[in-house]
Amino acid sequence: MRAYIEKLPNQVNDKIKEIDLNNAKIKDIRADFLERLKPLFNIELENANGNKAYFNLRSLSKMLSDPAIQKSINNGFTREEHLNADLQIAPLFKKSKLVKTELHKSGEDNTIINRFNAEYKNANALITSKESIVNNKNRIYSLELELIPRF
Repeated sequence: MRAYIEKLPNQVNDKIKEIDLNNAKIKDIRADFLERLKPLFNIELENANGNKAYFNLRSLSKMLSDPAIQKSINNGFTREEHLNADLQIAPLFKKSKLVKTELHKSGEDNTIINRFNAEYKNANALITSKESIVNNKNRIYSLELELIPRF
């Protein structure tokens, strides 16, 4: 699987030229991203600190959601920049560092929110994971771009 992850950026860049990420419909982008990122589903990824998390369809859906994209736009980035970062989730998580852990804001006792920072071009990629204590699983939940790391 490592070979696929390392080759992913070149494959992605070839395809991006064919899709206008700023104007294409999300359903078209979602279908393309699903095809590209499906090999990562349910594979445990490990970051620079040894933290492990997995990526799945729910992760992808959350990262491609309007609110997730809007957070990056509100932070001064384009839709295209956010979507390009989404495509790089595996290498970004791999080099990320855990910077904050907190209880879920809804008060769920069995859920921990982990915040990871990863340098991405001229930005910080803030990657959030939801960790279930009961199931002992940590799922990548979202990604947003920001100029300065919040945590």
